[in-house]
Amino acid sequence: MVTCSPEYIVQRWKASQISTMPNVLAGKLTAATLNIDRAVPRSTRWRAIGPHAILKLAVRSLAVIMGLGSIAAISLVGVLSFGCYGVAKLAGRVRPLGDAYRFLSQAYDRLIDRLGRKVLRDP
Repeated sequence: MVTCSPEYIVQRWKASQISTMPNVLAGKLTAATLNIDRAVPRSTRWRAIGPHAILKLAVRSLAVIMGLGSIAAISLVGVLSFGCYGVAKLAGRVRPLGDAYRFLSQAYDRLIDRLGRKVLRDP
């Protein structure tokens, strides 16, 4: 069994507290604390980014774009759905519009029925 002295334990505890402490001393950050080599020009620092990191950034960027596109598509479908629902409710309240709605609905049902018979080849 390995034993550690109490001083060593206290020293390690203090070191762990300092490293996990929030950046309260952010104003005292220097190039040395950030591990920035001042001898290397800034333009060459970006070349240090590996192709794996660039690929990871590209994939994440595409994922964000696809997510935003999906949200836009779903929003469009929702707007159309609520709009059509509102028109149907309005058509139900106004008699001439209700008659026109029923006529169009029955015509659409007949069209779908004929197409179904052709596609499925039901007699």
